[in-house]
Amino acid sequence: MRAAMHGPETKTNVPQRANPTPEGVCSTMPEPSATAADEYLTIKELSALLKVPEPTLRYWRHCGKAPRAIKINGTLRFPRSGVLAWLEEHAETDPAA
Repeated sequence: MRAAMHGPETKTNVPQRANPTPEGVCSTMPEPSATAADEYLTIKELSALLKVPEPTLRYWRHCGKAPRAIKINGTLRFPRSGVLAWLEEHAETDPAA
């Protein structure tokens, strides 16, 4: 005959993590430069945003002058926060120059 299960005696003896990290299980991974909620733009979307032809963006990447990008499954993606920071870095300081 089965004993009736009730109360705290029914808990399994599974060890719990003391303090799970907010980043999740892989807390040793380096922090990405873009936030987790960041939007990632394709080169086509970036081209439309900057009003610059795609070949120009590709050339800028070749020369090291474009915003930083990452490859996701072989496709270039530009974090919007990185693009905005890049624009700030390249803003004119003296409009008369």
